[in-house]
Amino acid sequence: MAFKGEKLTFDENWKNITCGFGPQFLKLGALPILPTVAQLAKLEPHKPGDETSINGIKYQWEEYCFSWQHGVENDPGHQGYHGLKGQMYDDFIRLGAPAEEKMSKIHIPEETGNYYILSTSVIANDKGNYDKAIRLNKGANAVLAVYSKSCETFLTFRKPGVPKPRKQPISMRWYNDTGLLPFDYSFPSGAKSALFAFESAPGLISFTVRGSSSSVPSAAGFAKASSEVTFPFQGFQSSTEPLALKKHLVPRGKL
Repeated sequence: MAFKGEKLTFDENWKNITCGFGPQFLKLGALPILPTVAQLAKLEPHKPGDETSINGIKYQWEEYCFSWQHGVENDPGHQGYHGLKGQMYDDFIRLGAPAEEKMSKIHIPEETGNYYILSTSVIANDKGNYDKAIRLNKGANAVLAVYSKSCETFLTFRKPGVPKPRKQPISMRWYNDTGLLPFDYSFPSGAKSALFAFESAPGLISFTVRGSSSSVPSAAGFAKASSEVTFPFQGFQSSTEPLALKKHLVPRGKL
């Protein structure tokens, strides 16, 4: 049903996400055994809760979320006696049971198994070679990453020839990297529009929403405003109630 600016009711159907964080992969595991190549080739999860049967046992896929600036939420990694000291890890893939070592968060093998599978799509603006001769199609490219133990690592795809930005304090080195290709496990979802709501502390004057598409979104409206705007935008009335944003989605390609 199209959103027409009516008052929103926030119930269990809405998912709360801290600003800057969000789902990037679907994760399966920890698994007690490594699936065969034939089993891996058949894995095509589409959403959280999808089930996969491995050797007669059913496992459910779940979202794996992180921020390109602050990594995995509530997982600061290494810390000193006085906190992060302006440092931030770059390893946003952090698999295994969380544990503490002195003041730091580490990951150790889980009792249920030691194998993990991450599924997503990497979105490329053009067909060609990326990174170390990795050839991608324009649009969504399926990615299935298999890990044989608990670990802290990263997986990225970059546009060739784009300079890497200087690392900023308390940020991963991927933050504001314009050469980085985005992940989207739900692409293509078939959805034609999406509705977002934002809640802030009192006193909010403005904020900017950034997005990328093959064309400018045809329309965007807010529950608090009747005028149409385009990205980026600023100038919202201060409010303690969530602001709702409707954006028309424009597919950027497909396999």
